[in-house]
Amino acid sequence: MNVLKSIREEAGYTQTELANKTGLSLRTIQRLEASEKVPKGFTLTVLAEEFGMEPSGLQARFQKVKRSRDSEITTIK
Repeated sequence: MNVLKSIREEAGYTQTELANKTGLSLRTIQRLEASEKVPKGFTLTVLAEEFGMEPSGLQARFQKVKRSRDSEITTIK
């Protein structure tokens, strides 16, 4: 499951609610959940603040999942 979607659902937010609370566009939230890219800069900061996390902690969660997926892809090849 996507990191952002998982955290968002744990917090009980819809995508629209998260967009409204953070000031990010709904499209940004949707894109982050679909692409599984690590958010950067302002986006990372406001998401971390909303979820009561340090930006580095949130970034680490994204990177851990990405490394795990990359490892699975390498193993399959």
